[in-house]
Amino acid sequence: MQSFDPTPLPLYQVVLIGLLASIAVWLLSGSYLFAILSFVFVAGGRLGIAYWNSVSEKPPQD
Repeated sequence: MQSFDPTPLPLYQVVLIGLLASIAVWLLSGSYLFAILSFVFVAGGRLGIAYWNSVSEKPPQD
C-alpha cells in the first residue's frame, strides 16, 4: 500500500493561499480581526505541517 506523502508548498504559495483566504474572510465578515486570524491559521498551519513533516522520521522504505 502506497503512503500519501504530500510535497511541501513553497513559501510564496503558502503566503498567497493565506492572503486569499484572509481576503475572502474579510469580504464575507467585514472584520479585519477575522481576516488576520484566518491568515495566521492558514499560513501558520501549513508551515507547521511542513515543519512537522521535515522533523518527523520517515518510515523505512521496503
